[in-house]
Amino acid sequence: LFRTCLPPVIYFVNSTSISNVSIFGQNFGRSPTDAFVRIGSTGAASVAWTSDSSLGCSAAAGSGVGLDVQVGIDGQSATFAGGFSYQGPTVSAMLPANGPLSGGTMTTVFGSRFGFVDYSPLA
Repeated sequence: LFRTCLPPVIYFVNSTSISNVSIFGQNFGRSPTDAFVRIGSTGAASVAWTSDSSLGCSAAAGSGVGLDVQVGIDGQSATFAGGFSYQGPTVSAMLPANGPLSGGTMTTVFGSRFGFVDYSPLA
């Protein structure tokens, strides 16, 4: 049996939280295993197929602003240019708050989203 699928089309991308992304369009396949999603050059951490016109995914750890979102179905793909941006870092405190004019004071910066570190063992 030969099945011809129309290419996917992306109309809108919405970031619902730091890493959750909703993608709306058409021709996203007929089952949860049909679609893949890339954000920038990285595959999404997970993809939740909702319908032929809606996908949800979790962005993998990363950084960048204005990254393209790509949906692929059966060897065809669509790209939504600049559809996702990771949130930048936030500084909540720095200790000590001041030091001598001569410099040399060690400081500690507190906050969130400073990036990620991969502690996986190297093969």
